[in-house]
Amino acid sequence: VCYRVLGISALAAVLFVAGCKSSPAKPTVGVAISPAGPVTLEQGGTAPLTATVTNDTASAGVTWSLAGAGSLTGNTTAAVTYNAPASVTAASAATVKATSVADSTKTATFTVNLIPPPAITPATLPGGNVGTPYSQTVTVAGGVAPYTLSITGTQITGVTFTAGATSATLSGIPTTAATFAFTVKVVDSASPAQSSSVPYSVVIGAQLPLSITTTSLPGGVLNAAYGPVSINATGGFAPYSFGATGLPAGLTLSSSGSLTGTPTIAGPFSVSITVTDSEVIPATKNVVLLLTITAPPLALSPGTGS
Repeated sequence: VCYRVLGISALAAVLFVAGCKSSPAKPTVGVAISPAGPVTLEQGGTAPLTATVTNDTASAGVTWSLAGAGSLTGNTTAAVTYNAPASVTAASAATVKATSVADSTKTATFTVNLIPPPAITPATLPGGNVGTPYSQTVTVAGGVAPYTLSITGTQITGVTFTAGATSATLSGIPTTAATFAFTVKVVDSASPAQSSSVPYSVVIGAQLPLSITTTSLPGGVLNAAYGPVSINATGGFAPYSFGATGLPAGLTLSSSGSLTGTPTIAGPFSVSITVTDSEVIPATKNVVLLLTITAPPLALSPGTGS
């Protein structure tokens, strides 16, 4: 009886194991988008995308969806084209999603960073005067670097336009009094390229009278380093050349207007400063300024008693 029971039990065990043998697991579905992204686009830009689905035995492909601004066109089970809006005024992001038809839990996403086109600031430029150094900067923001900056129109006589990576400078010494109308344009590196331009009107006035604008000199200390102190001028026709008389021994004024040195004598000094401009017939201006050099206080040490 025992052998019969054991035999039946053994047979049942064999039948149980054979009947419950599990089926092979299905391969996991995977979804990938090419290119991987993210990508930066401006208004009117496009991004063609393709999707690859692994272990997609029925070749069912994907469905496409979009979150954010823009649109999708040319949808197939393997490809789509993202189209940026016709106008982008502020930075934002859009997300394209590919979802497997075979397994809707399997997805891939592609991010599009939307940015506004390049813009130039400031909107206006200040005027200037003949003979007075002129220096202004226009700056680019937005768009896709690198940028190409250019200028067209009637440029300020004597002033040079120099383009940099994200800005351009107008610098020089105007030589003609007139109103100058010109346009600065920027083109970025987006595909398609975006551009913007700003028209400027700059009034250059007549040459101003030459004058020294420094009205006082700081005091100094005997045998102590002095300066540098800048002597400034305006008007006339730059550049300027400076000279001085009546300085205390040890101090000098450079031709560019820098007063430096170490005074070796104390006292009040009436310093006569002269500036000469670069006009064909040079103009000269003179001013007398007070400079006081003081001696440091005596330091007394206690004596020794007997």
